[in-house]
Amino acid sequence: LELLELMIMRVCTDAAVLHSAKDRVGAHPMHCLWLANTDESVGLAMQVLYKKPSRISLQYHVGGPFEAQNCLHLLAVNGREDQIIEILDLATEHLSQEAMRSLLCEHVRGSFFTEPPMCLYGGNAFAFFVRFNLSEAVTALLQDDRWQAVTQALLLGEDSALYCPVSGFL
Repeated sequence: LELLELMIMRVCTDAAVLHSAKDRVGAHPMHCLWLANTDESVGLAMQVLYKKPSRISLQYHVGGPFEAQNCLHLLAVNGREDQIIEILDLATEHLSQEAMRSLLCEHVRGSFFTEPPMCLYGGNAFAFFVRFNLSEAVTALLQDDRWQAVTQALLLGEDSALYCPVSGFL
């Protein structure tokens, strides 16, 4: 089992391997760790993020039915609020303001998100937090000054591109 864990860490931390290793719908290996949603798989994915913080903003699908998903979307759907808060904190330490904005505001796209109930999730990670009643994650974002510029843009409607193209709301 330790050998398998080492192999997974290698695949997820080596940029050349990570971007060439995709499943038949275009998902990166990190996507599988989040989707498995076991304490072990999520723990391993968190280890990857601590080792390679740049993976926080990784979009797990380029093209295909789940385009532009990142770890926050997947954790929100699975109710993993503690890990979301941990990642938000890690992001403020390692990502630029632009990368933080992309992480929180990137809209999921693809055929998976066009039908109910998925089309009702909202377009970005913040909307996913609201949709899945992750009040601690929303509160953490709103109270952390490091996220203020991003949350203000979302909540004050400063950029209509941040809103869901289906509903016109967050």
